[in-house]
Amino acid sequence: MRVEALTDRGHDGSAGASSDRREQAQHRFRKIFDALNSDHGRQFPTWRPTAGALHPPQGQWTNGSCPVNLGRARLPLRLLIVPGLGASLAGALGQPLPDAAAHVRRLGYAVDLLEVGGLTSSRRNARLLNHLIAGIEHDPAERIVVLGYSKGAVDALVALASHPALAERVTAMVSLAGSIGGSILVDDLPDAIFERGARLRRWLPLGGLKSLESRRRQRWLESAALPAQVRLYNLVSHARRPRISGVLRASYERLRWIDARNDGQVLARHQVVPGSTLLAELNADHWAVALPLAQRHPWLRRVGLGANDYPREILLEAVLKHIEEDLLDPRTTGAP
Repeated sequence: MRVEALTDRGHDGSAGASSDRREQAQHRFRKIFDALNSDHGRQFPTWRPTAGALHPPQGQWTNGSCPVNLGRARLPLRLLIVPGLGASLAGALGQPLPDAAAHVRRLGYAVDLLEVGGLTSSRRNARLLNHLIAGIEHDPAERIVVLGYSKGAVDALVALASHPALAERVTAMVSLAGSIGGSILVDDLPDAIFERGARLRRWLPLGGLKSLESRRRQRWLESAALPAQVRLYNLVSHARRPRISGVLRASYERLRWIDARNDGQVLARHQVVPGSTLLAELNADHWAVALPLAQRHPWLRRVGLGANDYPREILLEAVLKHIEEDLLDPRTTGAP
């Protein structure tokens, strides 16, 4: 599956929606990101110019006249963030987008972090997500947007596909550097790790790791019925070696033998949700797009996290404002 090869599913999830609008989504997202970045991006310590933050979109854009909302939220969106593999063991360091979440809250968006099992399978986390989201008290006018980072995107997608009542409550899902098609790095692990007894299973994330086996994920994608009513969006990450932090370079080089378009953990083409709208290809490694590790602990830049800075505040604001535009667009089914 190529990153550019999106299916005939549109913003509203229905087959046959306008392919022109889907193809222009990257251009519109870049315009939103750039307008926000120019207006207030420099106030954040990890600012980066748009040309350095996003890879150039493909194709031509024919409509650049729509203004960008630079202010507060126009719709009551509630963002639910699902963390990745092992996040629950890392405490605050494992929480994705805490800096960005604080920024968009100030703009009027509600944001919650959903605590799932960091070492458990996607099937088990899907059941937990269904329970957690069902228990959230919120204004009926709010639109729920689920953002899954890394394995969290897999957990969220499995939850939406497995629980129809949950899919009815969720307006949109965003995959950020999602391990949608699995991880070749997990495939490389020796089978003995998964075959040995209970002693290893106490210390290793066997359920979580097995959920990321490429064959397992590809079989699931071939058989799963993704919910048509949920708008699906993709943020894919990949970078060249200078944008990969030192601690991820060994895995980056391993993946580069297969495809240079990777983020040090997952191939770009394995990050695509079938039928989704590709918003952007992020010029950063797998950790930089979501985890402000070096921002919280600057000394980490000297010991292997030299490429960890990324404009995550602007990224998340641009995502929510792009989704707002889609929901407010009268051409989309179900728009207000």
